[in-house]
Amino acid sequence: MKTFLTNLLLLFCLVSTASKNDSLKNYISSNSGINKADALIKLALKIKRTNNDTATLYANEAFEIAIKNNDIKYQIKATNAKAAILMSNNDLNSADSLYKYSLELSESNNLKEGLMLTYSGMAKLYSRAAQYNQALEYGETSIKYSKELNDKKVLPKTYLTIGNIYYYMGDFENAIKQFEESLSLYKSINDESGASGVSMNIGIITYRLGDYQKSLTYYDKALKSFKKLEDTLNMAMAMENISITLYHQGNLDSALNINLEALELYKKVNDEGKVASCMENIAVSYDAMGNIAKALDLQLKAVKIKEKIEDKRGLGYSLINLGSYYQKLNQPEKNLDYVKKALAIFTDIKDNYNIARAKGTLAGVYYNLKNYDKGIDEALIALDLNKELENNAGIAGNYLTLGNLYNKKENKKEALNYYLKSLKINEEIGDVTDIAGLNSNIGVIYYDLGEYKKAKKYYDKALEMREKIGV
Repeated sequence: MKTFLTNLLLLFCLVSTASKNDSLKNYISSNSGINKADALIKLALKIKRTNNDTATLYANEAFEIAIKNNDIKYQIKATNAKAAILMSNNDLNSADSLYKYSLELSESNNLKEGLMLTYSGMAKLYSRAAQYNQALEYGETSIKYSKELNDKKVLPKTYLTIGNIYYYMGDFENAIKQFEESLSLYKSINDESGASGVSMNIGIITYRLGDYQKSLTYYDKALKSFKKLEDTLNMAMAMENISITLYHQGNLDSALNINLEALELYKKVNDEGKVASCMENIAVSYDAMGNIAKALDLQLKAVKIKEKIEDKRGLGYSLINLGSYYQKLNQPEKNLDYVKKALAIFTDIKDNYNIARAKGTLAGVYYNLKNYDKGIDEALIALDLNKELENNAGIAGNYLTLGNLYNKKENKKEALNYYLKSLKINEEIGDVTDIAGLNSNIGVIYYDLGEYKKAKKYYDKALEMREKIGV
């Protein structure tokens, strides 16, 4: 089983500069009432990733002011701010309870603005929980209220969230549509940071579609904007995306150096979660350069950080990565142990998308252990889950794994059937990640079956695809 990079960083965060935060603090100290509550909420949201406890204090104070002034709208805004803070601290259940309280307040007071804000927040929350269909429903509901209210500030954020959801579901066409809607709205209100973040996400889609050079153009443009805005966190995220793209182009030294710069920026803003994820991407570079000891050390450090900050979902990802390094060190039983631990975490938090992912990974582990029948059982469970979730990318990956397993069992026709199914889905969604390899695998099968013309056809396709993406 191969080591994989952690996910490209889709959900950019709008982080203010220190001077702007200082301005808000000054405004808070010189005001009272609802104006003070408004500033407290804004500041709480700005610092929620780097100073969670202080952010919570600000949100609570804002809520108390809103209660004192009998202002329902700001009670909802303060409650939603507390939910967002909890979400950034990976306490999704508590965040869900607060959002539902805001819904009750909004509905009982017939406050459409409250419904718009709350459903937008819930779309993000349920996306984080990998409950994508429910997240889409909440996002669409928020958009409905935004349009009724002619809102231009929440609407682009919600389109962005929906675009990210479609991306995670492997629906790149709809993701692009949502990103373009978001980008247009950000530009219409002269929000350079928002527009830059969306452009970066469009770059991620072009990366997945195999146009690495075009994706680098999007990332570079976003990086310049974030530097101009002194937005340290998003600068680091843009740099990580650049690094990942350079890695896949084979520019290992450049990829590593840029990632090391990004790591220092994450440390500067004290974002431990991003520090851990960046360490994992750096580990992948060291692994590719032949320094697996350094890669393993960084991966272990990332796991400890995820445990410290109680990021259960992130810990599950990191354990799968950790297991893959032990596989490379010819310790497949350790690999199996870590993947099972990840599966237990995803099961505990009821994350069906990642349960499917872990099951699919288990199938790969059993492939390495030469227990092909057990691998097929796990891959079929993952396939059923991904079909239920309409996760096209996951389905394609499961078909590929099943093809590999049946190929090892010398069942060439069944292997061919699954490879062709995987290729069809990958071509439909435009994901180039596995297309070249699948064409090559299919070519080998046809060669083994004595169908040499078909074999050549797929070999040629594989060569064409590799030339296209430069690998």
